[in-house]
Amino acid sequence: MDRAEYTAGVAAGTDDLVYLTGEVGVGGGVIVNGRLLRGADGFSGEVGHIPVEPGGDPCACGRTGCWETKVGLAALVRRVTPDAAYHAPGGPIPDPQDRIAEISRRLAEGDPIAAEAMAEVGWWLGYGGAILANLFNPRVIVLGGYFADLADHLIPAAQANMARLAVASTAAPCLFVASHLGFTATVRGGARVMLSRMIDDPTAVSPADRLAHRG
Repeated sequence: MDRAEYTAGVAAGTDDLVYLTGEVGVGGGVIVNGRLLRGADGFSGEVGHIPVEPGGDPCACGRTGCWETKVGLAALVRRVTPDAAYHAPGGPIPDPQDRIAEISRRLAEGDPIAAEAMAEVGWWLGYGGAILANLFNPRVIVLGGYFADLADHLIPAAQANMARLAVASTAAPCLFVASHLGFTATVRGGARVMLSRMIDDPTAVSPADRLAHRG
């Protein structure tokens, strides 16, 4: 998905960017100088598990106080609709898009609980964004998943808090922007990975793969 954003997204061509996807948890990818940062063992991008609150809420990873416990969709749902949280007993688990639609409806109706929850999540989004900005000095942080769907409600608080905490913000501000790729991001990113692999090493594609493609 981060490859898709780099090649065809709202910040296409930006050589230094971070992509964040907000789902039940939070994932991400980092592009540095035009290349995907993979890490020694391929675990780069586990940004949702940056510890931001020692002794905070338990995370699905088994630790406590991870960033996704503050900004993941599960955390937002728990704040807005505590009676229908992800781990509430009984009944089927609603689709994430249904969750977002319900939150959007409450925001449109002026629900103060929903508005307060969005402000809090936005604050924490900026808090974690500042950590990423201080580590990687990106030009943009692209928001995907539910972050993009609710960007108008999240970005003001997130941008303000990141500007307050990021060291380089006064020299060259890092900006939050909402992805517009939606569900095509994964497909575009996967295609880009395969294309880059073929360009870097044409022998990596076997003759059988070529014949299958032609067929």
